[in-house]
Amino acid sequence: MSQIPSCYSYQGEDLMLRLYLQPKASRDQFVGQHGEELKIAITAPPVDGKANAHLVKFLSKQFKVAKSAINVEKGLQSRHKLVRIKQPKNLPSIFSQ
Repeated sequence: MSQIPSCYSYQGEDLMLRLYLQPKASRDQFVGQHGEELKIAITAPPVDGKANAHLVKFLSKQFKVAKSAINVEKGLQSRHKLVRIKQPKNLPSIFSQ
């Protein structure tokens, strides 16, 4: 977990992620550290909430939780987001590099 320590923290059993989102990418993926945030590329465009919905879907697969367990707490209209993941069942490999 030494690779990206500043972009996440725990509040009880919930994981709080500070994200920088890159919409309209060629594929969905964790990119890596971006300042104090974790950069995530997703294929959806930033139109009508599509990027946020796609981000939630991507994160639910990566952390093995239901989409309802993921909440964008800040940054709905921004590339900079604060996301709460309730009781993640899995930590993607980027967290252990």
